[in-house]
Amino acid sequence: MLFVGIGVLVLLGALGFGWYWVHNAPTREFNTQLASQNLVSGPYSAYTVYQRALGELGGGSPQVRAMGEKVYPLLSKKATAFLDLWYRESEVEETSWEDYVRIREWMQTIGPEPENKAQLVYAQGMFLLTTRNQVLEAKGKLEQALSLKPEWAMALNGMGRIYKNLKDYSTAKMFYERAYQQDRQWCYPAFNLGNLHRDNLKDFTTAEMYYREALRLAPDRPSFHWQLGTLYFIQGKAFYPQACEAYRQSLMQPPAGRKGLMPEAEAQARDRIQKCCGS
Repeated sequence: MLFVGIGVLVLLGALGFGWYWVHNAPTREFNTQLASQNLVSGPYSAYTVYQRALGELGGGSPQVRAMGEKVYPLLSKKATAFLDLWYRESEVEETSWEDYVRIREWMQTIGPEPENKAQLVYAQGMFLLTTRNQVLEAKGKLEQALSLKPEWAMALNGMGRIYKNLKDYSTAKMFYERAYQQDRQWCYPAFNLGNLHRDNLKDFTTAEMYYREALRLAPDRPSFHWQLGTLYFIQGKAFYPQACEAYRQSLMQPPAGRKGLMPEAEAQARDRIQKCCGS
């Protein structure tokens, strides 16, 4: 009888351990993905493990709540870094817009609030605009972002891009100007107004004013000097001295962490320097 009792206890222990192992499998998978720093990228990530657990266990599950509490600070840090890079450089690097949408969707699932929602629909809009070229769908998302966060400079600037793509240049100008007024320290609305006035509105005087303003805010950006040089170059020989100086500035070595001109633009700058500078 003693051996039977021990056998039953061993069996019950094994069953209990098996239940514990299976029950906690999502947490182990989740922690493995976090340890590898794979938050949202690809078909198998911490995000996909969380979504599966959410569907199987429900949002009230202690496991799902613990996952959310553990990952939220990481998501917030990643989202802040992404948006800061986009604000400073108007480009993305390791994190794509698609991944950024997943990050914001996840944050909204864990902690729904107006700021998260505004950031989410902005991310969805920029993903549709920059990755899918679905301009009208992007417009709807950015309009929703502005309804949640009125006069947000980043969303206003995005609306300017949308209307420029739609060739509604007067409305694009209005949105860029609103973005410029809302954040006078952000160089990109001024830069975009320079491009718009030069290329679409053919107002070269106003274009120069906005390029100069963009360069006042960000004097070490080669592309800004290059675009100003192009403004002077297309106006003819009378403006060649100014074009010469701007193109030379565009070829100066940028500070660490900032990219120089693209190869095609660099080659064109060198060719035009030969033409404009007389050497």
